[in-house]
Amino acid sequence: MLKKTCPVILLIVLMTAFMAISVIAETPRVKKPSTEKEYLPKPDEFIPVEKMPEMLYEQAPVYPEAAIKAGIEADVYVQSLVNKNGDVVKAKIAKTTNTDYGFEKAALDAAYKCKFMPAIQDSHPVAVWITYKVSFALDSRETEESTPEK
Repeated sequence: MLKKTCPVILLIVLMTAFMAISVIAETPRVKKPSTEKEYLPKPDEFIPVEKMPEMLYEQAPVYPEAAIKAGIEADVYVQSLVNKNGDVVKAKIAKTTNTDYGFEKAALDAAYKCKFMPAIQDSHPVAVWITYKVSFALDSRETEESTPEK
């Protein structure tokens, strides 16, 4: 009896194994999260890109109170590292006002709250440094405060 059923059992085992392999082969593979760390360039490093980051949201800096009282206006140049998610991960002052009114701190605090469309190279987002101007102007501040809300 065992000799007659042995080939049948073997056939059933092989068919079951074949079906299991077929199911596994058809199962879509879940892409594992990359453990590779994102490359973040140095501020003076050239990174070739096809498309530079575009600012999606710009946080307006808080105008320093001491500068308002003194009637001082200024421009600060901020250099920001925009990662491949469009977040600012590092920021520094590229050109200072050379004053002690707090323009630089206000500009840096605002820089970290900005959101960008990341730079693109070879159809992939890449991290790059960008430089942009932050203007502190009393005229525009007064206009914004006096504009009635709808």
